[in-house]
Amino acid sequence: MKVKRRISELRQSIVAVQSELGKGHITDAQALAAEIDRALEEWSFDLMRIPPDERQSYRSPNAYYHH
Repeated sequence: MKVKRRISELRQSIVAVQSELGKGHITDAQALAAEIDRALEEWSFDLMRIPPDERQSYRSPNAYYHH
């Protein structure tokens, strides 16, 4: 069930990006896309079983993600 929930959340996020782009809100769309990227990266780390406290050294830089 966790996979279905994650996919649903990602789908909703993509719809939100499309909505922001449709409104011409490029900066907001970029921020949402960066969050999607971060969520996918976290999921990837989960699948590789990399503990949360070790993930920072494996993270790819994302200029749009401000958390």
